Amino acid sequence: MAVASQLTQFSSKKKGSSKEPFGITMAGKSIYLLTNPKDVAEVYRHEDTLSRDMVVKDLYSRTGISMAKVERLLVANSESPHNKGLPRPLHYVDIAMEYFRRELSPGEPLDRFVDEAALPAILKAFDFGRTHAHSAILHNNGDSLVVSLEHLCIEALINGVIDTYYGPSLRKVNPDFVHSFMMWERVNWKYIFQLPGFLSKDMLDAKSDLVDTFVTYFEMDRAERGCGNFFVDSVEDTLREAGMGNEEVGRIFFLHSWAILGNMQKAAFWIIAHLMYDPNLLEAIRAEILPAVEGGEVNHQYLVKDCPLLDSLYADILRATMSSPMVRDVMETTTIAGKKLRKGNRIMISYRQLHLNTDVWGTTPELVQPDRFLRDKSLKTNNSYRPWGGGSTLCPGRFFAKKAIFTFVAVLLGRYPTIRIDEVTVGGKKGGSKPAFPRADFSKPIPGIVPPIMGDDIRLVLR
Repeated sequence: MAVASQLTQFSSKKKGSSKEPFGITMAGKSIYLLTNPKDVAEVYRHEDTLSRDMVVKDLYSRTGISMAKVERLLVANSESPHNKGLPRPLHYVDIAMEYFRRELSPGEPLDRFVDEAALPAILKAFDFGRTHAHSAILHNNGDSLVVSLEHLCIEALINGVIDTYYGPSLRKVNPDFVHSFMMWERVNWKYIFQLPGFLSKDMLDAKSDLVDTFVTYFEMDRAERGCGNFFVDSVEDTLREAGMGNEEVGRIFFLHSWAILGNMQKAAFWIIAHLMYDPNLLEAIRAEILPAVEGGEVNHQYLVKDCPLLDSLYADILRATMSSPMVRDVMETTTIAGKKLRKGNRIMISYRQLHLNTDVWGTTPELVQPDRFLRDKSLKTNNSYRPWGGGSTLCPGRFFAKKAIFTFVAVLLGRYPTIRIDEVTVGGKKGGSKPAFPRADFSKPIPGIVPPIMGDDIRLVLR
């Protein structure tokens, strides 16, 4: 994937402003690289001939599920009760997406999910006085706290969200779950690259630990798990109907959880980082969020509807840090931009390349401009803006992610009127000036938002 992404950038430079589809041949198969935003939009209109099913097969089978069982997941069972009321029967992978949409689309179910499950879990990350060690606390002298921003984001948006979906039982099964997941986050590029085992022991160990955790979790009956999340229970039911056992269910939920957990803490980290390096922006956004946290409660509906500057900053951070590619297989010869894309070949689209399109984002597209989407509200619907993908695979978790991330930001800014960067920070160096801004790690093929380079944390002093 990374090779094709780099070639996409090369093709854009080579062909100048024309951005015509560009083909390369690898192992006897053509890969079409698309960089024109209009062509990308056209791809989403051809989901009948440009399929993601081969990508799904590869992803699922490489977790250790037999191809025969993966094939079952891609069969649309019109008699399934899970297809009742849908305009057309979906296969089991798409049914899981449908259950995501039902729980996480705007409306009463999402609000109830946030109020009853997500908010308490996120707020728990700010309980610095709890008896067991808090992973984010670096120093506490009673007057002020020094915390790791990276670990505070992990406490709220990995620990908190995993409890939201699976309850406390998952981390009782594996108390080191978060450690294994963060290791997976650092090395899953080896999974994407399909590096051989002798070069991937760290990745394989992390994957094995996570898969084993989910398999053990789904060996428990639901009463013993004690959670009752709508998405988890509904998707488990569809998988059991498709003939999946505990091993397969655990492996599939490992993939689902990778998608759920992989981006929110990184987005929150980058938002706070930008606020800490721009005092005027910090105070402007603090003023925006304060009405949402008055009286100790958190009004997440206010946060997502009435904080336009925070929303604009978030949108531009997604644009500047999202590095995912999109892959589709050509099932029938399809014409895009006057070019015939032949059956049996593959399409590759680099969302990052769209997000660096100078025709839309100006001469310095790599820089975050906090008010960019305030100045031009049409940018969110521009074909060069695809942080959530598009078409039928448009990320169903985007509304929940926004509420969770904005809640984290609001609680941090609302509870602590004074927040500053500790002098001892990036690289452990101490000095009289503010340390360098954390560097984004674009060196590896990250599926989603890029993290900071390892070690580029921010030490926050909270008062």
